[in-house]
Amino acid sequence: MLLAPGTRLGPYELASKLGSGGMGEVYRARDTRLGRDVAIKVLSADVADDAERLGRFKREAHDKGIVHRDFVAAKRELKRALELDPNSENAEFVFGTYLYLVDRTEEALVHLDHLSPLPRFAQEFCLYMAHRYDDVIAAHRKTEKLAPGFWYLDSFLGASYRELGNYEAALGAYAESGRILRGEPQYGLAITYARMGRTKEARDILRRLDDRARTSYVPLIMLAAVHANLGDMDAAIALLQRSLDTRESIFAYGRRIPELAPMLGDPRVQRLLDQVKPLEPTKPRE
Repeated sequence: MLLAPGTRLGPYELASKLGSGGMGEVYRARDTRLGRDVAIKVLSADVADDAERLGRFKREAHDKGIVHRDFVAAKRELKRALELDPNSENAEFVFGTYLYLVDRTEEALVHLDHLSPLPRFAQEFCLYMAHRYDDVIAAHRKTEKLAPGFWYLDSFLGASYRELGNYEAALGAYAESGRILRGEPQYGLAITYARMGRTKEARDILRRLDDRARTSYVPLIMLAAVHANLGDMDAAIALLQRSLDTRESIFAYGRRIPELAPMLGDPRVQRLLDQVKPLEPTKPRE
């Protein structure tokens, strides 16, 4: 069925037909949210009613969507958010982590040098992903003075001490974050115990994380990291695949994540990580 120009499909406004094929028709359309042209495939009725063909189409669309992340549009929208509210801590937080992701670490750190705790905690995150562990420890001291008791995602202080091999300090940092979290399980602590050879304690935390994941969000990629540090590579890779399939945002950091180090020698992991190309096209920086 030919759809007329101007037809709306959700946020997309059809402009013209580009062609047709075995699965349906392809239209040029306008994404009214981001103000850009896109291609929309409208499936024919026989494909939509065929579970096998529909499943193949979804898998192909999913794979292409994962591989191609639109960082150009992301940057444009984030800049616009900062123009509307230059003091927005949420905009600074997201834009700073975006700049780090596209290898503009020093610019990211400038945006995250903020008087509110969330951007400053993101600064710790970026430094941690850059493996600048001593800088994380220094940055955390400033965050702690600004907002004692602030916590988000994981204790990058504890993780940094762990990566530096100072397990006693790492356990102390995780004890403090555990107090703030009122005893909630911490994947970073489980990894620390695994690295120390304290397998029973690591598996006890992993069991609690699995229980928590049934009702609350727990990063799949970090559950994978816990399994990998315990030597459970098959379970780790299955969780990494789920992280990719569900498009967890942290997956874009891939090889930079220190906790994934035990997995990087496995070719199955390399194939999964190769599916995400997070960097912007090479061009002069603004």
